Amino acid sequence: MTLRTDNSSLKTDNSRADSNAERYRLLLSQLIALVDTRRCEELNIDDVMLHARSGAIAILLGELFQHTEGFNVFTQDDWKSFNEEIAQMANAADPQKITVTNKGIALLMTWAVEGVRRQA
Repeated sequence: MTLRTDNSSLKTDNSRADSNAERYRLLLSQLIALVDTRRCEELNIDDVMLHARSGAIAILLGELFQHTEGFNVFTQDDWKSFNEEIAQMANAADPQKITVTNKGIALLMTWAVEGVRRQA
């Protein structure tokens, strides 16, 4: 009897994790660029939480990125993944773990970093 080891599923899982991590790195980069424009200074943390918890963070991000390159760098699948994954983070977040309490943009950046960390 010959035991065959197939690493193809492992490679697929690794490449998917790398792709997801890259998506969150790109999101963080776009959020930093948005901060530089000063168009997000009034972004309310309550609005961010509302969109995130309801699985609609893509709507908020789309509004923020509509006049930047950030709007076009993500695919429909990326937006769908952001909705699902950030909703999980927002709804499962232990209030003691989240240190951001004032700026909505800072909370978005925290979730982007968490998205990268989860894929590592």
